[in-house]
Amino acid sequence: SSGINAEYGHAQLIGCKEWHLWPPETDLSPTRVPYEESSTFSSVDVLDEKYAKSAVKIVATPGDVVFIPRHWWHLARNIETSVSINTWIDLPSDPVDRLKEAVTRLLVCSLKEKSKTDEWVNPGEEVTHQSENETLLKHALNQCKNSSISKADSQPKVDRYFIINKAAVTTRDFIQQVPLPTELERKEKNKVKDNNIVNALINSIVCNDQIVETISEHLLNSFSDV
Repeated sequence: SSGINAEYGHAQLIGCKEWHLWPPETDLSPTRVPYEESSTFSSVDVLDEKYAKSAVKIVATPGDVVFIPRHWWHLARNIETSVSINTWIDLPSDPVDRLKEAVTRLLVCSLKEKSKTDEWVNPGEEVTHQSENETLLKHALNQCKNSSISKADSQPKVDRYFIINKAAVTTRDFIQQVPLPTELERKEKNKVKDNNIVNALINSIVCNDQIVETISEHLLNSFSDV
C-alpha cells in the first residue's frame, strides 16, 4: 500500500520485519478499492520479480527506526513474532491533504453500493453516511482556510486543470463532469461487469491526483465560508 498523506517513522521493538519500498513514481497500478482512509493499494503482485527487483529492501531489527517518506509505496512483512510502533509526522501540507481525502471519501461512498460494503471497504474501516461525509468535507475546507498554508503552497502544480462549473458544487457535478478514459469506454463497455466499471470510474477519478487537487482547489476558491 501507499500512505497518501502520511510521513511516518516505524520503530521496531521486538523481532524482525522485512520492508519493501518503491518511490512514488513507480507504476504499481494504484487503486482505492477496497477503500481505506488515506491509503492507496496496488492492484498487482508487488512481490512478482518484475516489481520486487526495483524495491528498496530493509530488514528492521530491534532498535531500528524505518522512515517512510510521504507517498512512497511500501509492503511490510513480519519475519518472526514482531512488535513495533508507528508515529506519524505532521506536515505543512496536511490540511490540503485532508481536504483531498475528504473529497475522495465522499466520491467513493457516493458511487459504491451501501449494502455490499464487505466488497469495497477494507476490514476495520468505518463506512460513514453521506451527510457525515459532507460534514467532514466542510470541516476540511475550514481547516484549510484557517491554516497557515499560503495559496501558492496549496495550489495544484499541474499543466492542465479539471474545470467544474462555477455553480453550486455537488457530488453529481463531480461525477457527471469526470468522463471515463476513452480506451476504457471503447474496450470495456460490453464486457466488464457493472461493479468493475464503477471501480474503474472511481480509480480514474481519485487515483488521478490532478483531478482531486483541482476539485479541492475549486472548492477552496468557491466557498468563502462553509
